[in-house]
Amino acid sequence: MIKSVLFLLFASLPFSAMAQSEWEVPEFEKKPEKEVVKEKTEKEKKKSSIEPQYGVGMVPMVDGGVEWTVKIPAQGRSGQELFDKALTAMNNATKAPGQSKQSRITAVNRKEFIIAAHFDEEMVFSNSTFAKDFADFRYTLIVRCKDGEEEITLCRLSYRYNIGRPEEEVTPAEELITDEECMNKTKTKFYKTHGKFRKKTIDRKEEIVNLFRLATMD
Repeated sequence: MIKSVLFLLFASLPFSAMAQSEWEVPEFEKKPEKEVVKEKTEKEKKKSSIEPQYGVGMVPMVDGGVEWTVKIPAQGRSGQELFDKALTAMNNATKAPGQSKQSRITAVNRKEFIIAAHFDEEMVFSNSTFAKDFADFRYTLIVRCKDGEEEITLCRLSYRYNIGRPEEEVTPAEELITDEECMNKTKTKFYKTHGKFRKKTIDRKEEIVNLFRLATMD
C-alpha cells in the first residue's frame, strides 16, 4: 500500500513541473485607439442627414470667398455667337419674376466677350396663408465667352434676412453657407437656419447654370 502511494506521488511530479513551466495567463492585445475612432467616424457618416448634392465640399471657397465657376462646352459656336446669346439670357434674367429693380447688367466687354451683372432677388424658404419666410439674395454673375466654351462665375453672395424687423441683418455667404459655418462638427447635420440658406443657394446656382446652358443650345 505504501509503495503504491509513493509511486503515485512520484508519477505526478513531472505533470506539476510541466504545469508550472508551460501554463500561463493569456494576454490579449488591445484594439488600437485609431481603429476605434475610424469605425465611429464611418458610422457617423452613414447616419448623415445631409443629401449628397448639399454635402461637404459643395460650396467652394476661392481666395476666402464663396465662388462657383462652371464651364459650359459649346462645340462649333464662336465666342461672338455665345456672347450674343448670353447677353440676351442675362438681360432676361434680370427682369424675371422675383427680381428687384436693383438687378441689372453692370458691365459689358464686347471685345473680350465678358458680361457682368448684379442680382437682387427674392429667396423664398416657405410661404403660407399666415407667414412667408424669405430673404433678399444678392450676388454677382459674370459670363465669359470664347470659341467653343462659356464660363459662368457666381460670386459676392450675401443675404438680407428678417426684413423690416429689429433683428434685420445682411450676412455674407462666407458666414452662413460654408461647411464650417453650416454643419456640425461631424459634418452630418445642418444647423437649422444655415441649412436652408445653403440648400436654396445651391439650387439657385444650378438653375442659373441650366439657364445659360439652354441659351447656348438655341
